[in-house]
Amino acid sequence: MKAVHSQSTAAWRSIRPPRFGPAAGQGFTLIEMLIVLAIVGITLTMIRLGGGVLERVTGNAGQDETQAALQRLVRSAGVASEQAMIRGRPIVLDLSTGRYRFLALDVAGNWIPVDGDPVLAERSLPGDWRWKGVWRDGEALDAPYRVLFGNEPVKFTIQIATHDRQVLVRGNSLGAVDWVLQ
Repeated sequence: MKAVHSQSTAAWRSIRPPRFGPAAGQGFTLIEMLIVLAIVGITLTMIRLGGGVLERVTGNAGQDETQAALQRLVRSAGVASEQAMIRGRPIVLDLSTGRYRFLALDVAGNWIPVDGDPVLAERSLPGDWRWKGVWRDGEALDAPYRVLFGNEPVKFTIQIATHDRQVLVRGNSLGAVDWVLQ
């Protein structure tokens, strides 16, 4: 009887990999891989959506504040356009004096600020930058400026200027948004 027990134990050891010893350090567990992926994802999100966190940490905060603000506006407009197309609910980019925000329709048909999304949060323009004009599908819009994103990509141009510089933020008919310093 004892011989059978020792044979079954030996067979079990040959099937099951050892948990400790030299073979244990040859790979990563699923939990370890998931933790690493979570850390990388959080870090990339902080860099992408951090609103200048990386510049403040590296000491380049004042140098590219305007460029970072323009990139944030471009990224936000692109996200609003995508969300409006995916969800089938319109989103408005509301350009008020010295700031911008995104509005969505509530169930009663009223435009309310989009809450809970840091990309679509209300933001201010840097320094003395001001809205100079907005065009949607080639037609000039009257103030107050609002760009409506819906089921299809919107072709728009937003002109922002100071006393000595001018920037165009453009959205094309494919949904891509970019900016050009003039």
